[in-house]
Amino acid sequence: MSLPRRRVKWRSVGAPLACALVLLIATCAALAAPGMSQAFVPAATGSGSPAPSGPWGSEGLAPQALQRAELSDPAAATNDRFGSAVALAAGTALIGASGTTVNGQPEAGAAYIFSGSGTSWSQQAALVPSDPAAINELFGASVALFGDTAVVGAPWKTVGGQSDAGAAYVFTGSGTSWSQQDELTGSGALQFGDAVAISGDTVLVGADEQSNGYQMKAGAVYVFTRSGTTWTQEAELTDPGTMDGDEFGCSVAISGDTALIGADSAARDGIGGTVYVFTRSGTTWTQEAVLNDPDSAYDYFGCSVALSGGTALIGAWGETVDGQNQAGAAYVFTGAGASWSQQAELIDPDAAEYDSFGDTVALDGTTALVAAPWKSVGGASGVGAAYTYTGSGTNWSPQRELVPSDATANEHFGDSGAVSGETALIGAPYLNTSTASVTGAAYVDGLVSPPSVSFKASKRSVKVGSKVTLSGLVRNHVAGCRSVFIERKINGRLARLKTATCSATGAFKWTWRTAKTGKWVLVVIYKAGATKYSSKSVTVVVHR
Repeated sequence: MSLPRRRVKWRSVGAPLACALVLLIATCAALAAPGMSQAFVPAATGSGSPAPSGPWGSEGLAPQALQRAELSDPAAATNDRFGSAVALAAGTALIGASGTTVNGQPEAGAAYIFSGSGTSWSQQAALVPSDPAAINELFGASVALFGDTAVVGAPWKTVGGQSDAGAAYVFTGSGTSWSQQDELTGSGALQFGDAVAISGDTVLVGADEQSNGYQMKAGAVYVFTRSGTTWTQEAELTDPGTMDGDEFGCSVAISGDTALIGADSAARDGIGGTVYVFTRSGTTWTQEAVLNDPDSAYDYFGCSVALSGGTALIGAWGETVDGQNQAGAAYVFTGAGASWSQQAELIDPDAAEYDSFGDTVALDGTTALVAAPWKSVGGASGVGAAYTYTGSGTNWSPQRELVPSDATANEHFGDSGAVSGETALIGAPYLNTSTASVTGAAYVDGLVSPPSVSFKASKRSVKVGSKVTLSGLVRNHVAGCRSVFIERKINGRLARLKTATCSATGAFKWTWRTAKTGKWVLVVIYKAGATKYSSKSVTVVVHR
C-alpha cells in the first residue's frame, strides 16, 4: 500500500488528502466553523481518574483531551471538505472548505471566520474572492491568520490564461466585518497558494509545482510585504540545489525575519526531504541552513513545518517506526541564523503502519501538535488522531491524544491542525454527515490539564448524628460543572451517598448528617461525557 500525496493535487471526491496543506507559524492559529454542536471525546474508561502512570498512562496513551466543540460546515454540501485547512489566533479561527460550490462552480472553495472560546464558538463571516468564482480554484486549500489579517490560498486558480497558476487572497477585519484587501499572484508560478504563512506584515506563499528553468516541479516561494494597505512582492526564493520534482514550497512557516521552507520530495544523497532556513536583513533574504531528515530515508521530511521563535517542528509522514512503514515522525530543531541542530524526535506512541504521523504539525511556544490523519481508531480505518507535546530543547513530553467524538472511517481527523495557547483546532475534511458525504468538520479541543477533583471534610471524627460539611472544587471542568457524585468506598465498590450541585466555577458543598457508625471512606466523582474523574479519598470516622 502506498499513501497518496496529500496536498491539493486531486480533483475527485474520493481521493484521500495527504501532505498537510496548512503550515503554521507560532503566531498563526486555527479557525473554526459554524453550526457548532457540543460533544466530548471519551478518555480512559472506567471509574476513577484516567490512567495516570507515566506521561502516556498505563497503556501507552495519555487520557484523551475533552473536546470543547465540533464546528460544522455551514453549507453542508457533498465534497465541501470543510476543514481542508485551519488557522487559529487567540479566539479567532479560520477554516478552509476548498471543495465548496460557489455560484454553481464546483470546488471554487470558501473559507469561514469563527470566534469563541471553550464550548462557545460562532461563525462570524464567510470569505470568498471578490472576482467571480470559477470551477476547481480550491480557494481555502491553505489558510493563515495573524491578528486581523487572514490569508487564503487558491492554488488551482487560472491566472492570465494559465490554468492552475494559483493565487492567494488577503482579508482584513474583525467580528462579522471582513473584506478583501488584496490578491497576490506570482509571475510564472504554478499552484501558487499551495501553502501560505503570515507574520506581521509579511506573507509567504508556496508554489511547489513551479518550474525553475529546465527543472520541472522544482518549486518556489514568494515573499510579500505590506505598507499601509498595499502588498508588494519583496522576494522570490528558490531551492539552491534545484532538481526536478523537489517541490520546494510544499510547506512554509515564518516567525519574524526567519522562514522555514519544506521541499519534501527533494532527494539528496539518499535523503528524502529537505527543509531550508532563510533569514531577512532589510529586504534581502538569505539561505542560512539546510535541515535534513536525521534518518536519511525517503520519508517526506518537510511535508509540514511550524516555527515559533527559535524552535522548528518538522513532519515526516513517511518515516518507518519500529518496522511500521509510513508510521511517521516529527522532529524538533532549535537555532538561529546559520546554526540549527536537532533536539528531539517525536513519534506516535501507538505507531502503526500508514498512520502518517507528522502529516500535520503546529507549534505555539512550548506546545506542539502532531497529527496522524490515517490512524485507525476503535477498529475504524482512517479516522485519524492528533497528539500534543510540551517541552523545550531536548526535553519534550507527550501530553494528550485527541480523537473525534464521532469517530468514523476515513474522516482523516488531523489533515489540518493549529494550536494557540491552550486551544487546538483540528480539521477532518472527509467526514461524512447524515445528509452529505465528504462535508467535513473542525474540532476545538482544550489543551489544559484534564479535570481534577479535590475536597475536604470539616470534621474527620464525629459522633453519630453530627453534621459534616464536605466542600471541594472541580478544576478544568468542561461545559460547566453541573453536578458531582459523593460516594463511599465499601470493599472496593462505590455506593452513592449524594449527587451534589456545583457552581460555574466548579465549587461544591454538601452537609452530611451522619446516621451510622463506622469508618467512612469518601470520594467525589466528576463525570464529563463517558469519562469519570475521581478525587483522592477522605476518611471520616463516625463513632458513638
